[in-house]
Amino acid sequence: MNKERIKTLALALFLIFSGFALFGYTGWLKTRSLLQSDLQKTREEVLSLTKEKQNLLQELGKEKVSNKNLTEKNARLKAYVKAGRDRLRRLFREKSGMQDELKAVKAQNEALVTIQKSIYAGSGQPSSSGPRINPQKVLKEKQSVKNSNSGVPAGENRGFLVKDGQSGKVKIEVLPVKSKEE
Repeated sequence: MNKERIKTLALALFLIFSGFALFGYTGWLKTRSLLQSDLQKTREEVLSLTKEKQNLLQELGKEKVSNKNLTEKNARLKAYVKAGRDRLRRLFREKSGMQDELKAVKAQNEALVTIQKSIYAGSGQPSSSGPRINPQKVLKEKQSVKNSNSGVPAGENRGFLVKDGQSGKVKIEVLPVKSKEE
C-alpha cells in the first residue's frame, strides 16, 4: 500500500502542480494578450503621430514659403513707398522753385507794365527814341533760361518713366517737342 499511496500522493502533487501551472499559464496568456493589444494601440498612435508630424512639416514649409513671399512683397512695397516719398519731395522742391520763379516772372511782369506805362505816359503813343522792349521776346528768353536750368536742352524731347507696379517692366512714353515751324 505504501507504493500506492506514494503514487496517489505523487499524482495529487502532480495535479496540484499542473493546476498551478495552468493557472499561471492562463494569467501569462492574459497578460500577453493585453500587452499585444497595448502594443497594437501604441503602433497605431505612432502611425497617427507620424502622419500628423508630416502634415505639420508640410504646413510649416508652406508657411515658410508664404512668409518669405510676404517678406519680399513687403520689401517691394517699402521700396515703392520710399520712391513715392522721394518723388513727392522732389515735386515739392520743384514746386517751391517754380513758386520762386513765378514770383520773379511776376516781378518782371510788373516791371514791364511800369515801363510800358512810362512809355505811354508822356504822349499817349510809344516814343521811338527810347529802347523798345518786346514782352514776348523777354518771355521766350526766360523760358530758354528755364529749360537750360532744368538739365534738358531746349528743343529736345522729354521722356517720362512710368512704372506699372511690377519689377523689371518699364514703359517709356515720349512726348515730341513742337517744332518752330508748326
